Amino acid sequence: MATTGMRRVAAVDLGSNTVHLVVVDLVGERAFTVVSRQVELVQLGVDVTTTGAIGPERALLAEKTLANMA
Repeated sequence: MATTGMRRVAAVDLGSNTVHLVVVDLVGERAFTVVSRQVELVQLGVDVTTTGAIGPERALLAEKTLANMA
């Protein structure tokens, strides 16, 4: 089923070093325009490499980053 009009959608990629946000306007089924991109360095993987778990300080940083992006 074809869609008409425009929809704004966002995607977040939470990785071992960065949090990426991309916001796009979808037009139809195959076209989009990037509205915003944001990247923040959180380095979650540093704690995992040394201790096997995400430390509380980096977890809080990731949480604050996601809240700011929202």
